Amino acid sequence: MGKFIAVFVFVLGLVLSANPSYGEEATSKEKSQRWGIGFHAGYFGMPDFVLDRFFAEHPSVSGATMGIDIKYYGDNGQDRSFNWLFSLDYGKFSGDGYWKVEEGDALEYGEIEGSLISLTATAIWNIFPTKMLNPYLGIGLGVGYLDGVGRTRDEEEEVSQFVPVVHIPIGLNLKASEKFHLNVEGGFRDGIYMVGGIRILF
Repeated sequence: MGKFIAVFVFVLGLVLSANPSYGEEATSKEKSQRWGIGFHAGYFGMPDFVLDRFFAEHPSVSGATMGIDIKYYGDNGQDRSFNWLFSLDYGKFSGDGYWKVEEGDALEYGEIEGSLISLTATAIWNIFPTKMLNPYLGIGLGVGYLDGVGRTRDEEEEVSQFVPVVHIPIGLNLKASEKFHLNVEGGFRDGIYMVGGIRILF
């Protein structure tokens, strides 16, 4: 968590020191809508229907996630159909119980717990971007740091390494005002997630 907060402060400093005009003539409305900074939080984990494909029996594996994002809207502001999203996220997950890989295997008690810090760049396509309520979807790539441990009665295995991250978001955005947006989003970010978020435009 300490690493996440340190990177958050660094990214926030970059955003606040940036010049959003890019040397172009623009109206004050366009300038205020070129960027957005948001916060999101919610569920992160692996749903049972995915684990069912690999294990005959298993406990639930789930947790929580939170993150910040910076969204670049471009010259047309929030009414543009294509945006870039840069997101820093922290997810934590755990599960304990009895596991069985195949039906003939013996049940074995075990537990796993871990966390993933990820930094992603995602292309976002907005459907009906001029409407007050608009759906969107995207695809992105990034890098993450996975830190986890798995335990059984007889052994323990740890994982601490950088991993590639694939981000596929699907969401619904509500323009509460020109400066304030709300959204709900689900998707895949090296795990299944479902979050609610707020974003301030400037």
